[in-house]
Amino acid sequence: MEIYAKAKELAEALAASSELAAVKEAEVKMMMDTEARNVVEEYQTIQMNAMQNGINFEDLPAEQKARVEELEGIMNSNENIVNFLSANQAFEQVLRSVNMILSNAINGQGESSCGSCSSAGSCATGSCSCSGGGCH
Repeated sequence: MEIYAKAKELAEALAASSELAAVKEAEVKMMMDTEARNVVEEYQTIQMNAMQNGINFEDLPAEQKARVEELEGIMNSNENIVNFLSANQAFEQVLRSVNMILSNAINGQGESSCGSCSSAGSCATGSCSCSGGGCH
């Protein structure tokens, strides 16, 4: 069916995108950095435990809250973590833009606010953002 072929083509294009390549490269660098890896793992463990127990950040015990804030400070000052988060955010923007294009087509809105994103030009680099109507 043509839909599945197009979906596969889209998936292959996303997999081959420079944005995903940047995420993978940044992730490898971050995981090779022992301090970065340890900080991220501890942060994720605290996050996961809180989620499993249905606890919001505001409801964490003061000691854990302080540790989370300390870990966030460390993460924000670690170049490898910052680079990974930035690359991941850029790839997520591509996914949001693709989703917006799909949603607009499904809802019969055509290319109203994202027309320039789906055409060649400055948005062909993957920097398309449909918020605010156009490329960013």
